[in-house]
Amino acid sequence: MDVLVNNAGIEGPNHKQIANASTIEELQREFLKDWDLWNPTWQTNTAAIIGVSGAFLHLLDEGNKRRGWVNGKREVQQRVSGDQNDQRTSQIITVASISAFNRYITAGLAYTASKAGAIMLGKSLANLLAPFGIRSNMIAPGRMSNGRDCTILCNSLTNPRVSFRYDTRIADDISSQPDSSRQAWRVW
Repeated sequence: MDVLVNNAGIEGPNHKQIANASTIEELQREFLKDWDLWNPTWQTNTAAIIGVSGAFLHLLDEGNKRRGWVNGKREVQQRVSGDQNDQRTSQIITVASISAFNRYITAGLAYTASKAGAIMLGKSLANLLAPFGIRSNMIAPGRMSNGRDCTILCNSLTNPRVSFRYDTRIADDISSQPDSSRQAWRVW
């Protein structure tokens, strides 16, 4: 096996209205809302990364061996056979979410926290697995409106507590795509 993609996610409890709380009681109610749904969110979005990655480590190691890499922990991986110019090694890709980096809650507290945890686990895997020749990287995709629907971020533009800015650099890149009706927003 050459590549493992950890791409699972559930939203968990909906805390999208948390920014609209006007009293401490409303905020407390939002914090405790659907508390029983936090655990499944963490199990799916965060803990599963270690479980699935661990289950496939031997196959990722076999992928490295197939390309001639020596088995086992080494300071520098040694190649014993195969194409000496082929520098590829097995890789784990963890799909997180841009919401893990956002200042404002756009997808619920449990989801945001669990995806931030996924990013941290991906970094930890990178450090733990590098000596074995297995790479770990994370990607954090975000939402974009395609003109037919409006995302949470676009809907939140009416919320005075949240400031958004249209990012023309991303929009220029996107406008070259076949569907030029897409828009890109970043939270600042």
